[in-house]
Amino acid sequence: MRWRTMAWLCFLVLASLGCTVRHIREAQDSFNEAAGVENQQRFDRAPRNGIRDLSSATANYKLALAAVNAELESNPSDLQAENLLATALMLKALCLWRIADLDNSDERGNEMGTVLKAIDDLVAKKTLTLGTRDQVLLKALPGLRDHDRGLRAKTLETAKPFFKSCFAVLDSALSDVKPPENHPIWTYVRLAQLSTLIAWKDAVFRHRSDPNERRTEMAEPNASFDSSALLLKPRWATDPSLYPAVVQLCKEMGRTPPPE
Repeated sequence: MRWRTMAWLCFLVLASLGCTVRHIREAQDSFNEAAGVENQQRFDRAPRNGIRDLSSATANYKLALAAVNAELESNPSDLQAENLLATALMLKALCLWRIADLDNSDERGNEMGTVLKAIDDLVAKKTLTLGTRDQVLLKALPGLRDHDRGLRAKTLETAKPFFKSCFAVLDSALSDVKPPENHPIWTYVRLAQLSTLIAWKDAVFRHRSDPNERRTEMAEPNASFDSSALLLKPRWATDPSLYPAVVQLCKEMGRTPPPE
């Protein structure tokens, strides 16, 4: 079920760096490779023996983390001078998010929270400036982490608060930062919300067999899904790939797609 969040991870890949800082480039390349593996696995409908092998993705996220840590430790002044400190810190947070999920590591998840707090403090002191995408990610990553924890929950009672938290945190990330609706991060977050609601539905169907109980439990995620899907409609005219993606998500949710 991890794939619901990861379907659009390619957007997060830091492919636009033109920097000369060696460790940052290494970190970027390793992160890109790991994200590519995750996305390829996401669309592999028939993995070998029914098992998805993400060991190479995990290994590359760890290589990326080691490289970015090396740069932060050895060249902090260069990063600041080249306006790459924010990039390095956000890349570190993204690596920790993925490692925490793939390794099921609360320690790495807590470390991600520490990095996000450090970034937030630097921004508050005006010693660090984030672009629109990173402003949203700074606020959204705790929600994405809750999504991962919801997937691993053993009961619906445990999973549901994580999914509700993820949906709300992602909503707040957009309302607080207010990126324009034609910005890719806006679309990413809205699609991630739909994925979280599908994961919520899957948890309901996994833990509730009685049709009446399922119907009751699904009232909230269904309503949120329908309204969230409609929010994406203004983007369909400018992004031809978006409507088919929404249709597929509606199919997975068991909802009727909005009219094109």
